[in-house]
Parts: sequence; structure tokens; C-alpha cells
Amino acid sequence: MKFLKTLLPLLFISLLTTGCFTDTDDNPVSTNEINDFVWKGMNSWYNWQSQVSDLSDTKDDNSSNYNSYLNSFNDPLDFFNSLIYQPQVVDRFSWFVEDYIQQQQAFQGISKSHGIKYQSVEINSNGDSNYSAEVLWLLTIYSKFFIFF
Repeated sequence: MKFLKTLLPLLFISLLTTGCFTDTDDNPVSTNEINDFVWKGMNSWYNWQSQVSDLSDTKDDNSSNYNSYLNSFNDPLDFFNSLIYQPQVVDRFSWFVEDYIQQQQAFQGISKSHGIKYQSVEINSNGDSNYSAEVLWLLTIYSKFFIFF
């Protein structure tokens, strides 16, 4: 009974505190906010920032001019491309990613697949043609199995 008296308040408090946050990742983000994020990132980290006049450190000093500049681009990709210094000539390394989660997973080697990779092989023995499917990997474990049919 003493165990139940201590367990119930802990359960109540844990249920109460886990529901006390605002889920902000489902709220739509405006193009202006995305453009602001892109500009600040490029202004801070871009290798050729000094060669691009729109990435000047004083560009965001006047907030109304800065916001009108950001709003002049309807597509963040177009905005990003306008900030690239001589694309495919000097800067061949910058790219724009729409889905950063997918990009992170790709860097970690995570991809969508059905979990199996196989190869069909024809085996000729004594003039008979037998076909074999060789499983090269199953999920993330490298293994070889032979299935004859």
C-alpha cells in the first residue's frame, strides 16, 4: 500500500509535466523568416561573404530596408541562389536543402529501403540451369544466404 501511495503521485506529476509544452514545429514558417535564417547563416559562415555586396554586415542595420529586401524574394531557394558568389565557377560547394532531417539522415547513412538487397545468379551445373537469389544484406547486417528455386 505504501508503494502505491508513492507511485500514484509520481505518475500524476510525470503525466502532468510531459504535456506542458508547445509543439512549435508544426506551425507554418513565413518566407521572410526562412530568408532571414538563410541571410544570417550566409552572412556569418559563407566563405565568400566579403565578395557578395548583399551579405554586407551593415545590410541588416536598417530593419525596414532589410525586411523589404527579404520580402523581395518569394522563394527561399531563389534568395539563396542570389547570395552565391559566382556559382559553378568559384563556389561549387554550396547547396540548399529543403528537408534538413533527410539531409542529416543521409550524412548518417540512414536511407529508406525495404531492408533487403539481393542479386539473382544463374548457376550452370551438369547442363541444368538453376537460378539462385543471393541475399547480399538484410537490414543493416551483412550476411549471405542462398535461396534456390
